[in-house]
Amino acid sequence: MTDPFAAAAAAATAAATQPTSPAPAQGLIDQNEDGGSSLFGGEKLPGLFNKFTMPGEWRTGIITKPPVDRQSRDMAGNLKYWDPDKNEPTTVNTGRPLNDTVIVLQTEYRYTPQEIADRNLDPIDVEDDKGIRGIFASGDEKKAIIKAVRESRLRKESEMVGWRLSGRRMKKEPIPGTGFSKWTGWEYKLERV
Repeated sequence: MTDPFAAAAAAATAAATQPTSPAPAQGLIDQNEDGGSSLFGGEKLPGLFNKFTMPGEWRTGIITKPPVDRQSRDMAGNLKYWDPDKNEPTTVNTGRPLNDTVIVLQTEYRYTPQEIADRNLDPIDVEDDKGIRGIFASGDEKKAIIKAVRESRLRKESEMVGWRLSGRRMKKEPIPGTGFSKWTGWEYKLERV
């Protein structure tokens, strides 16, 4: 069986030597305004972290594409904007979109029976799981990734392709007055493969 990390690094090296089109980059996938293909729903990109990831547990993968900024979505899939009057995020279009930095990783992770049951996954999605996972970074998590990038001395997003990105989150803290909580204590490191 081929090591998925070695395969991802080899694919990244091969892609870097291919001629590129002068057309602007489309990011992860071609999407319509709703975030997916009108026929098949677009590319599915499960998060690297999920509710079954234990606090302090390291998760890792090889970066397969240059990171891109995408407009943030709430848990219901609605686009998020910044409300300058209330000084908080909203789903009402204020003309000030909030963005996440999306990083695509080739990992060794596959859906577990616990994740399949919890998410009520389509059997096709489970069969097609090749270990591609995503990080959707903003706030403190993004600051931790920026710190790792600076420590690695990389200068542009395209240089990140083929590097191993490892991260962990330490604990959940309540967000006052919301009934929700957020992860804190993010740590990331980048390593040349």
